Amino acid sequence: MIPLYLLVMLPVFLATVGYFTPRAVYKHLLIATQLVHFVMVTLTFAQVRDGGTIRHYVGGWTGGIGIALVADTLAITLVLLTSALFLLLFLFNYGKRYMDNVFQFLFILLQAVTIGVFLAGDLFHVYVLVELGMIAISILIMYKRDKQAIYDGLLYVTLNLFGMAFFLLGVGFIYKSLGVLDMSLIAERVHLISDQRGLALPYALLLAAIGLKAAILPLFSWLPSAHGALTAPSVVSAVLSGLQVKVGVFLFLRMQQMFSGVFQTAPFFFAVALLTAVFGFSIALVHRDVKLILAFSTVSQIGLIMMGLNAGSEVAYYGSVFHIMNHALFKSLLFITAGVITHAAGTRDITRIRNIAPKAPLFALATVLGILGITGGPFFNGSVSKYLIQSGLAGQPGEILIYLVNLGTIMVFVKYAQMFLPRIAAAGDGGSSSNAAGSITSVIADSQARAREERIPGRALAMNAVALLMGGLCVMGGVFAAPLMELLFGHSLPVSGAFYLDKTVIFVVTLAVGIGLYYGVVHRLKLLVALREYRPTFNVICLLFTAFFAALLSYTYFFA
Repeated sequence: MIPLYLLVMLPVFLATVGYFTPRAVYKHLLIATQLVHFVMVTLTFAQVRDGGTIRHYVGGWTGGIGIALVADTLAITLVLLTSALFLLLFLFNYGKRYMDNVFQFLFILLQAVTIGVFLAGDLFHVYVLVELGMIAISILIMYKRDKQAIYDGLLYVTLNLFGMAFFLLGVGFIYKSLGVLDMSLIAERVHLISDQRGLALPYALLLAAIGLKAAILPLFSWLPSAHGALTAPSVVSAVLSGLQVKVGVFLFLRMQQMFSGVFQTAPFFFAVALLTAVFGFSIALVHRDVKLILAFSTVSQIGLIMMGLNAGSEVAYYGSVFHIMNHALFKSLLFITAGVITHAAGTRDITRIRNIAPKAPLFALATVLGILGITGGPFFNGSVSKYLIQSGLAGQPGEILIYLVNLGTIMVFVKYAQMFLPRIAAAGDGGSSSNAAGSITSVIADSQARAREERIPGRALAMNAVALLMGGLCVMGGVFAAPLMELLFGHSLPVSGAFYLDKTVIFVVTLAVGIGLYYGVVHRLKLLVALREYRPTFNVICLLFTAFFAALLSYTYFFA
């Protein structure tokens, strides 16, 4: 059996050893490490799938004392996702000029920290790893040392420090009340407390901090600045939006499992999730910056995931977990292709980017596959996970809300797909683009030219191959959804309904309605433009966080 700590430490160890080697050697060492790591994770996944949960205590200490690493079905699935995604992003980024030894080390460190959080079995271990990841992320955001990027990175650090102070305080209260920090032991001991309402305060402290990490309403204000940072490398934005924000969702699930049977806060979080989804796509609709559109779309998708997790249905739960994986794939794909396209176009203003398909056919194809994935196109992975969430809400008022959220997503990507329109057809988004400048050059030719300049052969080939592979996985995740979920979760789920003719008709009708609403109503609403210009200050975000904590504490104490 492969020790769980190797899944965390192997990448960091080899990254540390290889740091002092030449850049070219270091890069190939890390890619080889990623391949070995992926094989190790796959073998561990097979062990968990066949034999059940693996629990390991670092240093041989007993439960409740040592650092616990736990690989259950959920954790090892997300570790497998992390390993695969980092491997793909490393290959896509092959040859980038900024990929020096420092950047690559920080990127590997972020991977290790993320895996460590997924495997963490005690609360203090979670706290330390989240703080370490925060430092790595902030430096990666600021890596190109642009003034705005430095501001975005510092905002990310300060807000997360503020939120994790609440988390640490909650950890302290838990330890004082129960005498342990191991999450499995906490789950056993919370039921022994005579007055369980006394746990409402630590519960609210922990969940408020995790809500900030997951970017739910009203705590998502930091996310667009971090994920859409002006000069942050596209792979950083991809891993933050595709994977890192899911750390918050994962910790939410862990906390809910830990307090299962003590507090019933699903109605509260379902309402918050719905508002998160609606606000996310509404703000995405008014932005012109390509990265910010994708970032606010992530907020909306997190809302959708949280709706399924709080629906009180096993089918919706697994639909949300599957959507976590799907979103990681197609959102990472959309960010890396957006980075290439906007770099070649010389602008991130979507009203000035047109007619990309004939000039960048492979990246355009990959972008289309990503769009179909996130909008729930027939036979794509997103259609299956959204169908399962909707099926879990069947017969409830929340069922129709899934259609509302997907309609909003479709409108966002109707706007995003304007990059494919001929320049003559650009009618302006919010009243501009008739004098569009910075026509897009061939992305492939541009990539090949830069590859020759940097004497890095095959770079464009690697970029195209990775983008198309990720797009192909979006299709395969839909077509082979049933055996895939049986493999991942050990459950046979009713996914066949996602492929019925009526679901295809519903998607086509929703797409038509989305196009009509966007061009007929949404892009003409001047009132929404104010949302595009509003940037909450640090003080305002902290005030919103405190208000959310107070609301959650009150609900937990009096109603849960």
